[in-house]
Amino acid sequence: MTNAPRRPLFPLELVLLPRERIPLHIFELRYQAMVRRCGEEKIPFGVISMREGQIAEVGCAAHIEQVLRRFDDGRSHILVRGGERFRTQAPSEHADGYLEATWVPFEDDEAEASDPDARETLERLHQEFAKLREGLPIEEEQSLSASEPIEDAEPVEPYSFLVAARCGLGVERRQAVLASRSEREREEILIEHLVREIPKLKKRRADMQKVRTNGHVHGSGS
Repeated sequence: MTNAPRRPLFPLELVLLPRERIPLHIFELRYQAMVRRCGEEKIPFGVISMREGQIAEVGCAAHIEQVLRRFDDGRSHILVRGGERFRTQAPSEHADGYLEATWVPFEDDEAEASDPDARETLERLHQEFAKLREGLPIEEEQSLSASEPIEDAEPVEPYSFLVAARCGLGVERRQAVLASRSEREREEILIEHLVREIPKLKKRRADMQKVRTNGHVHGSGS
């Protein structure tokens, strides 16, 4: 893979998914230098999940869409969009202190395309989940999923990534989705998650309704 580019890595305790937008606060000097390089060279940096000091093998390109705010001390708030997935090879430290690695393209196995029945089930569950979640406070550990995925007129990424960005997956499952080369497998992961989460949302809504009605259930009888 001698022609594969070496590009910056930004290890974070989160997972960026293709087509997803998230805001990032850039404050360390090394990452200020990384963002400057990406702006000058017009290249993305790679968001790579980090757990217990170890970085994941598969990451997602972060394309800088907008600098939301610049501070006098060099810090900034930026908005990035998830792009292509990649597998890291030979990570090492750049002279400016941040990690960089060779990015090897990471694409789906064409033989593992979407299953029509699973896709239909996933769409139905996703719609139900979204409707139930309306107006509910977002759990702190799932706050990343509040970010807005890009709505492309002609989506270039599988539907599963859009659902995964919106359905409250934890970091571990988000990484499993990102690192899967099978749309069928991603559909199964998401269906399993939604089947488990929808009853919890129904209970939360019922509990909220009880609070609003002061514990009383209103009916037609007296």
